[in-house]
Amino acid sequence: MTSELKIREQQCYKAYYCGICREIGKNFGQVPRFGLTHEFAVLSMVLSCVVEHTPPVKIVKRPCIAHPFRKTISYSNNPFITYGAALNVLFIQSKLKDNWKDERQISALLGQSLFVWGSQKAGRTYRDLKMLIEKAMETLADLEQNQCMSVDEIAHPFADLIGRIFTIDGLIPQSFAVNLYQLGYHLGKWIYLIDALSDREKDRKKGIYNVYNLRYGTESLPAIEKTTRELSLAHIAEAWEHLKRKAKDNTKSEQGYLDNLFYLGLRTQEDNVGEEKGGDKL
Repeated sequence: MTSELKIREQQCYKAYYCGICREIGKNFGQVPRFGLTHEFAVLSMVLSCVVEHTPPVKIVKRPCIAHPFRKTISYSNNPFITYGAALNVLFIQSKLKDNWKDERQISALLGQSLFVWGSQKAGRTYRDLKMLIEKAMETLADLEQNQCMSVDEIAHPFADLIGRIFTIDGLIPQSFAVNLYQLGYHLGKWIYLIDALSDREKDRKKGIYNVYNLRYGTESLPAIEKTTRELSLAHIAEAWEHLKRKAKDNTKSEQGYLDNLFYLGLRTQEDNVGEEKGGDKL
């Protein structure tokens, strides 16, 4: 919720977001920058809060492709921003493939061809990540094809993928791994389920798999489904509380932004989507 953020916290987030955008352009070409998403700036912020890295982060202030006449602040020289940039490219390519497969969107097919060079380079650099994403998406596709009716089972592949992404080998000390996996897992589970709730009507019209439609048809969802999502939000907040105790002293702006997101922002989105869709009425 932007209104609740201090200016320095909002600027801090933008510096990560712009840093990932610049890193994508530097390493994977200019076109993939148009697929930039919010989630990987958050990932980079979380990891930067709790894990020491060298050399120190650089602050860059110059115009960019989106703001050619205005200087924007971004962070660089941060391994987690580099990591977030590669993940963003790999995920957007996976999403485009999924959209083409499910909906035969011409824009998705075109997007794949435009993103192919960047995604192939990211895949060569981060082979294990590429394989992890592909395996999770294949498992998810198989469950959808078999008309899985279990909310927990269908959400697990994506949730486990995000949990593993938060605990990347070689960068994360073991002492942080349990809490980071918990945060990532339940964030992934909540994202999958809130997207399913948001897309119920669209998926019904297009005949696309949606676990809520499969279980309840056109009826409103029982309260237990909202409770399931809210439990994930509680686990996210719990994991973040544990991580904050170990956070570095020089990351107060990052912590402030993430406090707002994990304690207020996600819950507000949960309430807004539920109210808008009427999905959780008894």
